Amino acid sequence: MNTIAGNLAEFVYNLTFEEIPQQVVEKAKTCLLHNIGVSLAGLEHSKIPVEAAKAFSGGGGPCTVLVDGAKLGMAGAAFANAAIIHARAQEDVHTGALTHVGPTITPALLAVAEMNNLSGKDFLTALIAGYEVAIAVGEPWAANSTGRGFRATSLYGTIGAAAGVAKALSLDQKATANAISLSTIQAGGTNQSWISGTMEWRFEVGNAALGGIIAGTLAQKGAIGAPDAFEGDAGFYKAFVGEKVDPGLVGSGLKREWGTMGVTFKPYPVCALNQSPVHLVLSMIKIHDIKAENIKGIKLVFSPSAISYPGTDSKGPFSGVGATLMSAQFCLATAILNRIVRQAHLFEFRNERVIEMIDRIELVGDAGLTSTSCRIEIAMNDGKVYKDELIDKGDIFNLSWDEEKNILQNILPEMAVGAEQLDRITGLIGSLERVERISTLTEATVPWIK
Repeated sequence: MNTIAGNLAEFVYNLTFEEIPQQVVEKAKTCLLHNIGVSLAGLEHSKIPVEAAKAFSGGGGPCTVLVDGAKLGMAGAAFANAAIIHARAQEDVHTGALTHVGPTITPALLAVAEMNNLSGKDFLTALIAGYEVAIAVGEPWAANSTGRGFRATSLYGTIGAAAGVAKALSLDQKATANAISLSTIQAGGTNQSWISGTMEWRFEVGNAALGGIIAGTLAQKGAIGAPDAFEGDAGFYKAFVGEKVDPGLVGSGLKREWGTMGVTFKPYPVCALNQSPVHLVLSMIKIHDIKAENIKGIKLVFSPSAISYPGTDSKGPFSGVGATLMSAQFCLATAILNRIVRQAHLFEFRNERVIEMIDRIELVGDAGLTSTSCRIEIAMNDGKVYKDELIDKGDIFNLSWDEEKNILQNILPEMAVGAEQLDRITGLIGSLERVERISTLTEATVPWIK
C-alpha cells in the first residue's frame, strides 16, 4: 500500500536538477534572493533568537549566521538564520498552504549544505524538493489546521525542511520516507502570538528548520518513522487538520504542477494578508493626493477568511510588533500616515495619530473575495468618496527576478550592507548552480564597510 510519506519520498529521492524545468529553477533562485535579501535587514530585530542560538549551540562549527558572521553548528545556525529571515515578516509565502516556506526550509538547508560542503546546484535541488513537499502537504488543508489554532508555517514548513534535508544528505528512498515521517513529531506551533503581540512567531520558524534537521539526521542514523504517519488514525492530518486524508490526494501533482511557481513575495514588512490592502491604499493616496487629516472614514472590504485569521481584525491596544503587523487596521493607518511602510513604523503602537486613524477604519467581509484581494472606500470630510479594488489571481505579488531586485532596492537603506555588497549577493544567487560551495553565499552576507 502506498503511503503519503512513501510517495513524497519517491519524489524527493528521484528528483534531479536536470529534470527540473528551468522556470522552476529560476523561481527558486528568486525565492532565495528574496529571503536572503530581507535577512540583510533582519539582524537588528532578531537579537534574542540569535543570542539564544549561540548559547544552546555552544559556539564553534562550520555554519554561518547570516549577516552576524558567527560560526555555529547546524542546529544553532539553522535556528538563528530562520529568525533573521523572518525578522521583518517580509519573507516569501505560499498562500494556498498558508506557509512561509523560505524561512523554514532555507535555513535548514543552508546549515546542512555548509556542514557537508554542498554545491549551489545540490542546494537548489534540495531547496526545490523541500518547497514542493511543504506545499503538497499544506494545500489545501492549511485552512482547516489554521482554524484549529495551529500555525501552518510551523506544520508544513517542518515537513518541507525534513524533505529538503533528506535530499541534501543524499538519503536513500527508505531513509527519506523515514525522515519525512519523523518530521511529523517535530511539527507544531500556534497562532496565539498574533493576538497577544508576543514573540513566539519569531521562534516558530527556527523550530521548524531545526525540526527538519533533527528528522533528517535521525533517519540518517537509522531511525524508523511510522509508514502511515500522515494518514493514520492518530496521524498528522487527524491531529492537526481534524480529519484523515486520502493518501492519493497528497502530492499527486508532484512533477506535473510545480508548487514553487505559486510562491509570492511581500513588498512590505507586514502579514501576507495585509499586503494587498497596504498596496492598494498607498496607490490610492498617491493617485488622489489624499491627506490623512481630511479622511472621515475608511471601509476595507476583505474576505471572511482573512478577517477571521488571528490578529487581522484588531484595533488594539497593541503591545508588540507581532500584533501590529497582523492588524489590517494598524497597517492601513500607518501606510496612510507615513505614505510608505517601514519596519520602524510597526513599533509605533502607542502613536496617538495611528490610534486615532485606526478608529476610522472598518472591516467588512465579502465571501466573493479571495484572501489576497480587497476593496477600499475612503470617505473624505468634504463628502467625496474614493473607491478602488485589488483583485489578486495569484499574480500581483508573484514577482519576477527584476521586480524582486526592485523590492530589495527599496529596503536597501534598512540593510546592514551597501549596494555593492547586495549586487555581489545577487550575482551569486543568480548563478548559484555554478557555485562550488554554499558557504560562498552565506559568508557574502556578512557586512563589509557600508
